[in-house]
Amino acid sequence: RARRIGAALIALGMIGAVGSIVAGVLAASSATANLARVEAPGSVTTQLQAGRYSLWAPSDRNLTFYDVIIEGPAGTVEYRPYGFFGSSDAIVDGGATYRSDGFFEPPVAGSYTVTLTDDGQDLSEPMTVLVGPGDGYGVTIFLWSALGVLVSGIVGVVGLILVIVGVVRRNRARRQQPPPGWSPQQPGYPQPSPPPQQGGNAF
Repeated sequence: RARRIGAALIALGMIGAVGSIVAGVLAASSATANLARVEAPGSVTTQLQAGRYSLWAPSDRNLTFYDVIIEGPAGTVEYRPYGFFGSSDAIVDGGATYRSDGFFEPPVAGSYTVTLTDDGQDLSEPMTVLVGPGDGYGVTIFLWSALGVLVSGIVGVVGLILVIVGVVRRNRARRQQPPPGWSPQQPGYPQPSPPPQQGGNAF
């Protein structure tokens, strides 16, 4: 029985580990699948849930010289830039790398308009800015996936221990079994003696 339970736990641990990795990959893909794009200067309207979002600028650019206005069902949402160097988090989209320039937190779900204006300055090169998940989303997904793999690994180790215990018990039981054809002597009943040998000549 211990072997069967152990084998089941090992299988469950393997399935859980693979499932955690796949779930992490799918979560990362889902987070970046529906990125809204705005050509700065310009604006874009997109549906957002309550939570934390970031504006992702090309890795060699930032929004320092742009005014960022975000409006939604609850009014204007504050945009909080990280500063000149932005964040170290990155998203790769269409072969280009984007880094988080700052974040905002819609209080309710609904339609939000993100507007980027150049404040009257003549910026020679417009750029594409992404409206996407908040910075640190990759770390969060990784930690949850790692936790799932860790728990699955523990389940698998417990299963392996149970399998080993089951094998040891079975081998021990086999060694304690009597050899084939042997039967224990019944108490209280003497064993029959062999017939007497007859000697001499018969008349």
